[in-house]
Amino acid sequence: MFVCVRVVYPFAGVSIVITIILNSLGPQLSPLFKWLVIAPAQRWWGSKRAVMQEELNSLYEGHTFNIAIRVPTTLNTLFVSFAYW
Repeated sequence: MFVCVRVVYPFAGVSIVITIILNSLGPQLSPLFKWLVIAPAQRWWGSKRAVMQEELNSLYEGHTFNIAIRVPTTLNTLFVSFAYW
């Protein structure tokens, strides 16, 4: 039989908060790394090797926004936070 004791609440609360923080930050870290590290390196390297203006333009175009990944992650975070509120 499960007995609810006040001692359990801080541990459960900490684990829920950590899960929500990781769920909200996790999918953002890879695009942020690409934006801050990989894209400038590709621009620097590509600008030295580009012959045509079209190649330079493609270096400075933004990446596509993948909504199929972003929306489910956001909904997951919302529902988890509302479920434990």
